[in-house]
Amino acid sequence: MSDARGAETAAVAPAPRPVQIGLYLTNQHPVGADMVEALRGQIRLLHHARDHGWDSVWGAQHFLPTMAMTQPVPFLARLAAEAGEMRVGLGILLLALANPLDVAETYASMDVVSGGRFTLGVGLGYRDVEYDAFGVQRRERVRRFEENLRLVEALWAGEAVNAELAWCRLNDATLTILPVQRPRPPLWMAADSDRAVERAARMADSWIINPHATTSTIARQLQLFDQVRRELARPPLPERQVGLAERALRFAVVGVLSTVAFAVLYLLLRQVMPAQAANLLALVSTAIGNTAMNRRFTYGLRGRDRLGRHQLRGLASFFVGWSLTASSLWLLHAAVASPGRGVEITVLTVANLVATLVRFSLFQTWVFTEPAPAAAPVAGVAPAAVGTAVAATGGAR
Repeated sequence: MSDARGAETAAVAPAPRPVQIGLYLTNQHPVGADMVEALRGQIRLLHHARDHGWDSVWGAQHFLPTMAMTQPVPFLARLAAEAGEMRVGLGILLLALANPLDVAETYASMDVVSGGRFTLGVGLGYRDVEYDAFGVQRRERVRRFEENLRLVEALWAGEAVNAELAWCRLNDATLTILPVQRPRPPLWMAADSDRAVERAARMADSWIINPHATTSTIARQLQLFDQVRRELARPPLPERQVGLAERALRFAVVGVLSTVAFAVLYLLLRQVMPAQAANLLALVSTAIGNTAMNRRFTYGLRGRDRLGRHQLRGLASFFVGWSLTASSLWLLHAAVASPGRGVEITVLTVANLVATLVRFSLFQTWVFTEPAPAAAPVAGVAPAAVGTAVAATGGAR
């Protein structure tokens, strides 16, 4: 791409797309290879991806690899200079082996170098040789990882940070360089085991899926990831959210089923009780089922967490519907002395459909909407990063 084209690319950012494609460059080559020429080859790959509208470029980190490999900071900085408007990401940084102050300052600087387009991926890694080389025992990995992430986020937030750890001592430390993206760059976390997936849901903005996992394992762990985020009242990932049109369609399907159930139940109850009593009992009965079905199929909520609150709010919204149907019945009987059952059910069905629109608005804005949680020590409040399908080059996991 020419310099003129590069200037044009820098001026006009690509429009967001539902599926984004990234290029994963491990820059691994046989020992003894010409690494200068190898880097030129990697940059040519980047240029091709950039010129054809790809969205991101990623690097990796290993220590003592079996192949020749550049470390991520100089490599990503070089790629950022050639990436145009592509995001630049690290997948992954071996965070448990690092000093959190070094990580915070280095990758705040990377966010500056990339123009606020950096994504930091972190993970525990899987090679004992790396932990042995740094003198870190396996039983200390998770503790160091979580402590380091907590400190990096606090430093990026501009806080005065204190720490008294075996590998890091900070006394009211504050960064003089902060990330461009506020409150911080997106944090992605690699995870393989179920416990690691739970950790990613709790501490990160997105989950880097093990590329060697089976589709059945991924499907099961994706449900686990979503469940943990719901339990913590963390928002779902953008790519996991149901769009308004699809949600309205699901709500409408549930609404049709509920309306049919209401009509049948009303006709049965009307044989043994007055119209208003039959209407109220049929409405309450279908309200419980409607809220349960919408909770699961329309809003994707499962389990018992906040189940009682959702049902109570659902009943409250249905009493709004009851007021509409009850008033329609009252007006009908005020206008007609003895309306037939068919007229009654027609009026109630129309009123129920109007009430459905009101309930959908309440479901969207109140029933299944939770207040934002207070900031947790580790869990970030930045929007989740957009998911990226990554094309890998090289042999690293």
